[in-house]
Amino acid sequence: MKNLIKIALITLVFTVVSCSTTEEEKDFKAVSIAKIAEITPEFSDFSRSLDSLGLTSTFENDGDFTVFVPTNDAMLTAANNLGYAKLDSIFKYPTAKDSLRDILRYHTISSRALSTSLTNNQDVTSLYGQTFKVTIAPVLPADVTYAGETNKVTLNGNNPSNPTTAEVIARDVICTNGVIHPVNGVLIPNFSPTGN
Repeated sequence: MKNLIKIALITLVFTVVSCSTTEEEKDFKAVSIAKIAEITPEFSDFSRSLDSLGLTSTFENDGDFTVFVPTNDAMLTAANNLGYAKLDSIFKYPTAKDSLRDILRYHTISSRALSTSLTNNQDVTSLYGQTFKVTIAPVLPADVTYAGETNKVTLNGNNPSNPTTAEVIARDVICTNGVIHPVNGVLIPNFSPTGN
């Protein structure tokens, strides 16, 4: 699955870039985090969330971010975790939108972090202001999810009342304003008043 997502991302970016009319638009590096999310079907819920929360421009403009982008299934899990059956339900309620905004900020760090720069048991500080832990474990030969990889990267949330994990399922999707690592889960931050 990891390879399929990466192949789909590269194909979509190539198609968008190669169909452009100007030389500047044909530059592969001219694709932002927001654009990759917009053109990747598996990130459509993440992209819709950025739009609904007013965050699209943040990930279209200059910057240097690392975003652990949840897949559509993971975004549905986030909605369920917040007590909603569908992601669209969240967009109707300001408090729920605030929680989703915090979740997305918890999946973003303010610097470019390639997978090779992540280390086992590393604490990473998110834009939400809380940390999550990175764990790196060897891939077992029978684990076809990570075919071709020697290790798997897992993110571990810091919320003791709602422990969550997300596995990185593709790595190092380079964008003009950072890097994307797709994940199959959603980290839920500690929403308590002292959590942020």
